[in-house]
Amino acid sequence: MDSRSVSFDRAAGFYDQTRVLPPELAQAQTELLREQLAARTRCLEIGVGTGRIALPLAAAGIHLTGVDLSPAMLGRLRAKGGAAVPVAVADARQLPFGAAVFDAVLACHVLHLVQAWGDVADEALRVLRPGGTFLVSQGGHSGDETAIELRNRLRQAAGLADLAGQVGLHGMDELDDHLAARGVRVRHLPTLRNTGTRSVAEFLDQVAHQYYSWTWDLDEATVRHAAAEVRVWAEHRWGDLTVAQMGAGSLRWHAYDVP
Repeated sequence: MDSRSVSFDRAAGFYDQTRVLPPELAQAQTELLREQLAARTRCLEIGVGTGRIALPLAAAGIHLTGVDLSPAMLGRLRAKGGAAVPVAVADARQLPFGAAVFDAVLACHVLHLVQAWGDVADEALRVLRPGGTFLVSQGGHSGDETAIELRNRLRQAAGLADLAGQVGLHGMDELDDHLAARGVRVRHLPTLRNTGTRSVAEFLDQVAHQYYSWTWDLDEATVRHAAAEVRVWAEHRWGDLTVAQMGAGSLRWHAYDVP
């Protein structure tokens, strides 16, 4: 197992709270993916986690298998009634499947957490059948000005050069180039705009409790001090932080079609 791959065992109890989408956006994402997968008979999601992508797709009739590094995250999936999605604890760099067995592979918010992200992408290609599709969403930060200001202040307060804390993929253009060089056709699916917001107070509370993976290499005191420092600044900047809102990032999926 890659020591520079981030397991989310510690986040299993609160992960879904940090990934809440407005219902209409969640449905639009499920429909976008369902359209891509409708003609596929066997699909795999790497980094399936708590099933926030897989379970709605399974309910829409898509046959999915899931793998994840974290037994605790898979336990949450099972607790949600995830028997329709078979799962395995596995390293995405060494999938426990033969070659050319899946019609599609999905990865959402995964490749930025794996140092050897190119190996993961190549492994996805290995298990894909000819004509198969690799669907990837990196996630990413909102372009909202409030969110940007908060991230910059937190970075400074925590003494970090890079708040994102990404050990792996930094941009989807890297993945586009990597797979195009392997003869894969690259498609950018329609962007799904996220109109959801959350309060600055909620976000800073989540940072202080180390809900986000970029905080996990920092000690608890450093994180809490940074969050408290930024809270004071933010109150001067925006006033009541339970009222001040920050925007969320849009959803962007890329499709990679194997010849």
